[in-house]
Amino acid sequence: MGLPRLRQARPNLLEDRLLGNPADSHFAFDATRGNGKAEPGRLPVAVIDRGLLTRAIDVMGDRQRLRAAYSEIHLLPTPAEGELTVRAEHGRAVARSGAYEGFAFALGEPDSVPSALLLAVRQRGIQRIRAFGSDAARLAALAAPLGVAVDASGQDLDAAATAGAVNLLQGAFAPRGSLGSFAAQRIGPTQIKALAVWGAVAVATCIAGLNLYWMKLSSEEKALRGGMET
Repeated sequence: MGLPRLRQARPNLLEDRLLGNPADSHFAFDATRGNGKAEPGRLPVAVIDRGLLTRAIDVMGDRQRLRAAYSEIHLLPTPAEGELTVRAEHGRAVARSGAYEGFAFALGEPDSVPSALLLAVRQRGIQRIRAFGSDAARLAALAAPLGVAVDASGQDLDAAATAGAVNLLQGAFAPRGSLGSFAAQRIGPTQIKALAVWGAVAVATCIAGLNLYWMKLSSEEKALRGGMET
């Protein structure tokens, strides 16, 4: 379906997969996919509570400067097969289990193994965890109880991981101002080609208009000279 219809249909299409009320949720997806229509197949959609996103934006202060907002799982690189990437900080953690999948959990006591993490390791056959964040050392200490290798990266996050993420700042949360909205869009080959075609049309129209205007002035010049000679 076309993108405008898809935006209207999102709450109804995803209602049975949401824990909260769709009316209280904000939906976002990569609107640059396809040529004005969603590509066939699965389309990644990010859903967040409207109040939570509003508070997060308010905390940032200057809304005019915001260009993108992402789910926390996109602060981590996409894990390989049999791997989890986890970011732990201030007693809580978030794990990325796929390109658009992940889960959050509390670290609990220093020597206790978080049940959500243990369940993910067993269900998915995880053999290695790459740990990020200030509490990465706490995850490394759980390697033996979990029965997996835990590598503490020493980094807080991976900024490059947001490359394929869905920007939450869409619709009512889009950056204010024409320049801000334009800068927030991802320009692909299709958009560049369209801009080039319209640019060429504009140049050709400008040249044709200048030539017509020159011919008009030349005709007026001849008429004036003829009048002066007469």
